Amino acid sequence: MKNHPLLLTGLGLLACTSLAHAAIVTFTIDPVLSSLTLAADIMGVPLLEQTAGSLFDAYNGTITGDLIAGTLTFTGSSVITAAANPAAPGSGFLPAGAGVENYAVTIPAGLGGGSIAFRDMVFDITSGSVLSGSPSSATFAFTAGHGDYDAAAFGVGSLDLTGEAPVANASGANATITVVGLTETLTIPISLTYTGDVNATFTGQLIATRTIPEPTSLVLGLAGLLSILRRRR
Repeated sequence: MKNHPLLLTGLGLLACTSLAHAAIVTFTIDPVLSSLTLAADIMGVPLLEQTAGSLFDAYNGTITGDLIAGTLTFTGSSVITAAANPAAPGSGFLPAGAGVENYAVTIPAGLGGGSIAFRDMVFDITSGSVLSGSPSSATFAFTAGHGDYDAAAFGVGSLDLTGEAPVANASGANATITVVGLTETLTIPISLTYTGDVNATFTGQLIATRTIPEPTSLVLGLAGLLSILRRRR
């Protein structure tokens, strides 16, 4: 079977065009569909909800990665921001502190009593990837945030969350990347556990979207040319 020179040229141009689409992309997080729930404990003893809803928070921001052949590889430039928690009373979570209220827990009397409030939390995805239909290997790290505490066991102070070591996503649920029309949707089930004096696990999902650029006239023209040449063979 002879190779048609125009066909080979068209295929080469399409290949180059396809490679050009392997680039950094940014998805916008949907705060209505994206949320993480906190479960915390000290030495295996669960910490309590401070107010109704104080263990649940929505997220917004952006997720950025290098999208090549259906695999999104994270580049360390995502901004995943915990929203202001509507469960916080007018005076804020306890103990009092500056910043956007995200989560709050009460330490049981059996552990000496007290309270912890998490504020200004922002995550980045520093490494890992998403392949649709498989669990995500993403690694999350704090780029902002602090935990204010007033507890008999620890005294009074504030922990800078950016000092916490990055944590790999442990969710076994499949992540997905789907396309409907010109909208691409990224869904990442999340399970992150940070260990220390206080063990904290965040579970939930992040759902983000982006608009796919329409095919260029060059791509459409080459596709048409290849279709014609194939019919002539």
